[in-house]
Order: sequence, then C-alpha cells, then structure tokens
Amino acid sequence: MESQVLSSLRPQSLLESPSLDKILHPPTKDEQIVNTALLLFLNALTIHFREITSTWTLHRKAFIAKFKQAEYEARTDGYLHDYSGNPKILLEVKPVKRKEKQTFIQMQEGAQMVAWIASDDHAAQKANKT
Repeated sequence: MESQVLSSLRPQSLLESPSLDKILHPPTKDEQIVNTALLLFLNALTIHFREITSTWTLHRKAFIAKFKQAEYEARTDGYLHDYSGNPKILLEVKPVKRKEKQTFIQMQEGAQMVAWIASDDHAAQKANKT
C-alpha cells in the first residue's frame, strides 16, 4: 500500500497536474514581459562572444508577403540582426504555454516565416542577377 502512495507522489506526476500547472505557470497579462525576459537572457548568453557581430532587439519587425492577388503583413516580437540591419533570427513569444494554443502559434509562426522569406531583399536581388 505504501509503495502505491509513494509512486503516485512522484515529482513528474505532480508537475503534470493541471491545477498545479496553472499555479506554477500562470499566463502573464502582457506578452512584452515574456519578450523582455527572453531578450535579456539571450543578451546574457551572447554578451562575451566577440565573434558574434549581431544584436538582439525588441523592435517589432514587419514583413510583407506579396502575391499576385493578395498580400499580408506579419510582425515579430523581436529579432537578431546584423550590423546592416538584416534579420537573422526571429523572436516570437506568447504569454501562455505553447501547448495551450499550439495550432494558432504554429499558424502564426508559419505566416511569419513565409513573409520573411517573401520579403527578403537580398534573396530577391540574387535571384534577379541569375
């Protein structure tokens, strides 16, 4: 009997509890709090690497994807850019856990990637030269 009680109190089973999960990881009221925390963490990780010639920014970058009969704009929460201002990595944060709105988040990330690729001036210039 005692082993059954102990096995049900494993740390893993406690962390999988929906009620405890909401207490330990409540959604934040503002996505910008999460975004700032992530950016500070990324800056702390990369601050001492002199060979990194890029900078993290909280600037919200807009990318426009243009097609024959339609276009749309996708915005990111921040990005890593080189000294020419070209984005190298996009940041997208959410104020909730990813698993709670996974489909919506994946659709948004996909739209951002398409818009980033479609609006890439450098790739378009290279394609026009060939």
